Amino acid sequence: MSSIQSAGRALLDRLDARAVPDSLSRCWLALPPQAPAEWVWRVRRDRVDIVPWLDRTRPLRGASVVEVGAGRGASTFALCEQGAQVTAYDIDQPGLDEAAAHLGAAGLAADLRCENATALADLALATLDWVMFWASLEHMVHTERIAAIRGAWAALRPGGLLTVVETPNRLWPHDSHTSQLPFYNWLPDDLAFDSARFSGRPGFGGSHYSRPAEEMLDFRRRGRGVSVHEFRLALDGQPADVVSCMQLDRRRRNPLRRLAWAVGAPGRTVRCLQRYEPGLHAAWLQPFLYLTLRKPS
Repeated sequence: MSSIQSAGRALLDRLDARAVPDSLSRCWLALPPQAPAEWVWRVRRDRVDIVPWLDRTRPLRGASVVEVGAGRGASTFALCEQGAQVTAYDIDQPGLDEAAAHLGAAGLAADLRCENATALADLALATLDWVMFWASLEHMVHTERIAAIRGAWAALRPGGLLTVVETPNRLWPHDSHTSQLPFYNWLPDDLAFDSARFSGRPGFGGSHYSRPAEEMLDFRRRGRGVSVHEFRLALDGQPADVVSCMQLDRRRRNPLRRLAWAVGAPGRTVRCLQRYEPGLHAAWLQPFLYLTLRKPS
């Protein structure tokens, strides 16, 4: 990234930060002093970028939220401090233990569950208000994704919301999430597995995946793109309205972002993709999926 691009992105980020409503920023709690720098960065990013968008879709205060992909709890912290009642799932118990410590240090609490997202299929039907897949669908294998989306949708009450956060889009030509290679998410798993050695990302490319084929599961969990196709399959063609998209929302609220997108390569890429399915909502064509679906009433 050039210095001009970096300066431009920093300006856009500052404008976004200034647009955070006082009603949200007043709820920001002091971050635990023992928290690692990356965790602190993620909380601050979620506060400025993601939580305001979610809150505009439906107020978080008092909302009953099921979060899939809690990790070490940065997103859980950002939701809880706004007054959301969070039940958080993740398959990494040490990460959840760290999340509990950070929440407790700030006087917050969440129901933290070490379970696979397929456990959503066991929840009572039509009882939930909001399910959020937070940077998690890309780390599931195909059968888990379908089961998790299907289970979440069945557990939502009519009018309930299903949100996808920070998930790389399979339709996007460049994979900036996992491999940092062009066209990578377009490849079938076997070909992507064999091609991973061409990635320059530390800890991913080179000899990392020159191991036997039984390592395929680990490879697939590193992060494979997701697209509208999983949702079409999981929902069996049921109508699902896209009620909000973070990128589209930010461009509406920030004229500089809207201009930069319109004249830049990403905007041209979306316009190119739209030619192949003109009726597809633009939320499904962004580099990452940040979108909310509403279950019909």
